[in-house]
Amino acid sequence: MKRRQNIPVRALGAEVEPPDAGELAAWIGHQHGRPGDLLSCQLDRSLEPQREIDVPCAGGLFYRSRWEEAVAGVEDGRLIADPEPKAGSLIEDAQRIASMRKKAWVAAPAPSMLAIKNAYFAGEDEYYAALADVYRRLAREMRDAGVRGHVLIAGAFDPVEIEALTGRRFFLFATHQTPDTLAAILEEQDRIAVFGRDLSSLLDLIGEYDVRQLVIVDPDPEHFEAALEHFDPGNLAAGGYCTGSCDRYWESLAAAAHLLL
Repeated sequence: MKRRQNIPVRALGAEVEPPDAGELAAWIGHQHGRPGDLLSCQLDRSLEPQREIDVPCAGGLFYRSRWEEAVAGVEDGRLIADPEPKAGSLIEDAQRIASMRKKAWVAAPAPSMLAIKNAYFAGEDEYYAALADVYRRLAREMRDAGVRGHVLIAGAFDPVEIEALTGRRFFLFATHQTPDTLAAILEEQDRIAVFGRDLSSLLDLIGEYDVRQLVIVDPDPEHFEAALEHFDPGNLAAGGYCTGSCDRYWESLAAAAHLLL
């Protein structure tokens, strides 16, 4: 008889719509003087439903404008000087997140997803390297304020940012998953998050890379069965990236996060 073994559940972010007037008013009524704005409300709403998640994560691509504002040297959406970090609002966000869930991660768009045009560096490699350096410094400020690490999201990553932004406290998550985009991440990162529907693209690459952890996003039981042919149970996790109504999404994900061995 097969036995059930639970596996960790890791959040990779949530795309939360701005609240309507009533929702925003109710949220403001519970702030008790804490600093915050519309994005703060969305951050709260992205994290609140993750009560049963082992590795919670606030934020998502909706968080882009906060990171754009945190890059000094930008005028009218164009980078016109050496970029420098302005971490004030991000530090406040980190403190807010840490007060809700200890050791929570933060999801944010990768540098290549920002709406900042390069009008300063001669080449795109220099541009992305400079933005990646600012990201590292901003992320460190947020970790010092209480968050655990950062999930960086992109359709596909620029090679420069892959090399610059991998490490224990960064997790790169590509939403447009092809063998090429997955292989590019695996060149530098030994953990990978793959949608269950795209699992075959990853399994075709397994022999070429040393993958320490596989996070299957929105998994079905057959996805775990296929993964167990290549991975030990201790190297598997269920992943979540909510892009619709999240009220029951995380609860359902936690219920599905188990193996039959």
